[in-house]
Amino acid sequence: MQNLYELPAADTPARKWCGGNLGGDNETCLTTVPLVAAMDAFAVGDSKSEGRGHELRMTGAELDAFAIEWARNRSLALWADRPPVHPTGRPRTRDGPFRKDTMTTTTPERPRLTSQTWAGHWHAFGPWLGSPEAYFKEGNRRPAHVIQPDPTATHADRYREAGSEFATGNLPPLMTGHWLLKRGQAARDRTWTDVGEATEWLRHQYVSSPPFERTDGLQAYASLTAKTQYARNVLPRGVDVCWVHYTQSRALLAVQVVCCPNLHHSDLACPLPPG
Repeated sequence: MQNLYELPAADTPARKWCGGNLGGDNETCLTTVPLVAAMDAFAVGDSKSEGRGHELRMTGAELDAFAIEWARNRSLALWADRPPVHPTGRPRTRDGPFRKDTMTTTTPERPRLTSQTWAGHWHAFGPWLGSPEAYFKEGNRRPAHVIQPDPTATHADRYREAGSEFATGNLPPLMTGHWLLKRGQAARDRTWTDVGEATEWLRHQYVSSPPFERTDGLQAYASLTAKTQYARNVLPRGVDVCWVHYTQSRALLAVQVVCCPNLHHSDLACPLPPG
């Protein structure tokens, strides 16, 4: 299992989960901050000054299980346990009519990130140039699973190798958004808020290592013009761009420009904010 206590917390404001004395100097809140290079894991702290530096590290699954069991053991009503609600907002009792003296409220959901609402910046990763055999090792291109095999198992070393390769290596992940989990791969000179700079970087990588040409004269890949136009069209809408082709030496070239925040991994922390 990945050691969450070795991972830094993201440089973002902590989210507060408050339960009393709201707005006072001794506000009683739990706080969560996403962990860098971890999927769905958090530093859990206390808003009181005495609690600084004493954070717990927990996965989202652990927090979910804790929240459910804590609520049920303390006889707190969970949403799934509540009786049906009338369209007017008046809750119905289990045994009959709607009550007129009470009403329910729900916490509004966080707006879902879509290609119509996306706004952010871009990180470029690569160029990766290597053998097809290395690229096709898909186990090295996935984040380590939370549940790890027993250290004495025959395949435990393979799990550790794959986890280490994913966390620190430059082999492109299967899902482009998972680049944001990798440590030390984002760079200031490959982080942009101008889509023109991002597409120019892609164009330069293509020209530096062009694709192989077929001997029969037919075109093996889409033209550079078409690829660049597509990138300029989709990047401002939060869609990642990945170019992969065989070079003239039959090596594989892979370059990616990843949107941050990421449409499909919106909870992942930014590894390097622009600035």
